[in-house]
Amino acid sequence: MLWSMPPDFPSRPTIPRVLFADEFGYAALRPLVASGEIVRVREGAYFTPSNAAGTWEREMEVALAHAVGVVGTLGCDHVLSHQTAALVHGCWVGRLDGDTHITQRTKPRDNDVLGLRRHVAQWEEADVVAIEGLLVTSLERTIEDCARFLTPREGLLVADSGLRVLARPDRFDRAASEIRLEEHRRLIQGRLVPKKGWRGIVRGRAVLAAADGFAESAGESRLRWVALSRGLPRPVCQFPVETERGQFFLDFAWPQKEGGQEFPDGARVLGEEYDGRAKYGDEIAGTTGRPNQALFEEKLREDALRTTGVRLRRRVAEDLHDPDRVADDMRRRFPSAAAATFVPVRGLLERPLPRQSN
Repeated sequence: MLWSMPPDFPSRPTIPRVLFADEFGYAALRPLVASGEIVRVREGAYFTPSNAAGTWEREMEVALAHAVGVVGTLGCDHVLSHQTAALVHGCWVGRLDGDTHITQRTKPRDNDVLGLRRHVAQWEEADVVAIEGLLVTSLERTIEDCARFLTPREGLLVADSGLRVLARPDRFDRAASEIRLEEHRRLIQGRLVPKKGWRGIVRGRAVLAAADGFAESAGESRLRWVALSRGLPRPVCQFPVETERGQFFLDFAWPQKEGGQEFPDGARVLGEEYDGRAKYGDEIAGTTGRPNQALFEEKLREDALRTTGVRLRRRVAEDLHDPDRVADDMRRRFPSAAAATFVPVRGLLERPLPRQSN
């Protein structure tokens, strides 16, 4: 089963309006349900779906409507958090688990609300923001929570896109962008310092250290996680290459280090790119694109890159379902002596955490 992919550039979504049967009455809503004008997201809660064409957009819309429907029934002191907060902030979120995630200060007697995942933790006033009437953990707190409690692969999606939202990196102004990214990264990492020994801290530190706001798509982030979790060197995201056809940017790359071991096949740069279907025109805003033209332009680009010593590997969504195979292929691209030194990063390997409260 393939994942649906979030859009390449994180942006805050519109929160759907939810109609509650308690407010309008079932009799008034029943004709709208029958006509398909509104759909049920949970018991007594309905919303009007948009004409979103992409699978991800539809899933996100339902998840957000579900969140509004759930919190409308809660009486406890709470804020939206974790994956749900990441969605509200417009971050990339991987596998939606069908639950609305909240954080509350006190342990509940029971979790009797279907589709609700409760986390118990404290928060400071600065940790909460209001977005379209919803109380949500701040983006910094959300990145911290997701880095600690999601799998490293999924946590990295949130951290990459969250840093991208916070720092707004510009690949044409890399120096200033890197300063902003590092400032935000250190701010979030600093939140973990007083929590030494808490659950998920090793994972959170590893994810935040690996995060890079220059990543421009969820596919890139997932592919980079494969490399970093298996101990390959940290690559350069959006690596610039000057060619006879102009400047191109690789999703990420490892340049040859001066005085280091030579790459195989005379390569100066080992490049990696994630190719989504939309890139070649299979699905662009719900219309048929021009895949032949896109393929031809990519061929010209790759030919130009090859003359500069770039050796490029292209990966697709199916590859991400076998990360060990992809990691082995990445490892073979390096000199054998260098590859022998690569040690997997414990905090980035996918080891499930227990589901108890924070």
